[in-house]
Amino acid sequence: MVSQKMFWSYTSISAEEIRKIHKIVNYERGDTLNIIQGNYEIAVVISQKYLSELKEIMENEKILNIEKNLVSLTLSLTEEFFIHQEVYQSQLENFHGKI
Repeated sequence: MVSQKMFWSYTSISAEEIRKIHKIVNYERGDTLNIIQGNYEIAVVISQKYLSELKEIMENEKILNIEKNLVSLTLSLTEEFFIHQEVYQSQLENFHGKI
């Protein structure tokens, strides 16, 4: 699914603000929300349609940067993928053990 995303960078974010942001996002429709906490800032990647709601929730925080019109690609991995990964890892361990 391709939709417009925004990247917001803040100096801080509270647990209450995170809860409010999670409540506005509809994951069943494929909306995006990623909150990344670094040492000196918080990054929020969210579907662009939530611009006004996010501004309202974060009105007391200092915005460092906003980037709009981002695109993301989401992959859904099946259980079969993980089984193949485990078999591959086991084969690698066996191979390296024989050297």
